[in-house]
Amino acid sequence: MYLKTISELSTGGPVRTSDISRRMRIAPASVTGMLRRLRRLDYVSYTPYRGCMLTGKGSRVAGQLSRRKRLLKRFLTVLGVPGREAESQACRLEHYLTDNTTQRLAAFLRCEPCPGNGKRCQDCGG
Repeated sequence: MYLKTISELSTGGPVRTSDISRRMRIAPASVTGMLRRLRRLDYVSYTPYRGCMLTGKGSRVAGQLSRRKRLLKRFLTVLGVPGREAESQACRLEHYLTDNTTQRLAAFLRCEPCPGNGKRCQDCGG
């Protein structure tokens, strides 16, 4: 969730800890601790009091999670799940989908390629 949040808040410059804290409703100290951990794992570049930015690795993971959520939300909507519930469920489920299942879901929804080649999917926005 941190990677997705940083991606959503990013406007080209560093994302401030306070912005992440506010968006995720988490104490600033907890955000700082996680940013240090994500920096050690090479998902973000982080400088205390200046903010953080996603690395290439972090950006790829954030993109994969966003894609999974869009696909899941689209699928749940097709099943007739109301919008708000579909959004909530997709947010929970996105963390458990494998790459293989994501590819199969995209194919089922006729959402290939989604995203990656510069084109946006008509169905899920990916």
